[in-house]
Amino acid sequence: MPAFVETAGRSWRETAFTCALFSLGDASLTLIIYAVGVVVARHVGNMKRAKFYLLLAALGAVAAVVVELVAKAFGSWSYSERMPVLLGVGVVPILQLAILVPAAVWIAWTWSKTEGIRN
Repeated sequence: MPAFVETAGRSWRETAFTCALFSLGDASLTLIIYAVGVVVARHVGNMKRAKFYLLLAALGAVAAVVVELVAKAFGSWSYSERMPVLLGVGVVPILQLAILVPAAVWIAWTWSKTEGIRN
């Protein structure tokens, strides 16, 4: 992961465990963002599916900014020169959650529909 100082220049074997731990955090964030999105969508009322996915993308981006600011403040990680930065926050983590959260929800919904879990 050349975009972070702590993992830049290391082999994938040296960073696999760290990345696996962070992926568990991302999965947890995805579930939390989905839960918040469901609550907001129910509160707003008749929210179309496209707007729901946009809501999830926005919540993902906000969550990423918060996580990155907190992690940087506590010195958990820092960016290398290869990380594009916008207002002091890495662009890659923001895009990651903004894209992957709605994609994961869409995949889960589509899979559950085809597997007969949903009616």
